[in-house]
Amino acid sequence: MAEARVAHERLIASSAASLDELAAECGHSRKHLSRLLRLATLAPGIVAAILDGRQPAQLSRIAMLEADDLPMGWNEQRERFGFTVAG
Repeated sequence: MAEARVAHERLIASSAASLDELAAECGHSRKHLSRLLRLATLAPGIVAAILDGRQPAQLSRIAMLEADDLPMGWNEQRERFGFTVAG
């Protein structure tokens, strides 16, 4: 989560003309940087649960980084990653 936050802050502050250029500045591949930036849009409750160690057992760093179809809606994100969604 910290790495995703740093990537997002670098994106905002950077004068890079492209994602490739920003990735080079950050020392990441373009693909890895793109994955990190997607994680910067996670629901605050998901982030808090991860930081507190309360995430579902099956939720790993790899699973999150490889979630190419990450929904923008926070309830959909909770469902996607195995969190209980209150009705």
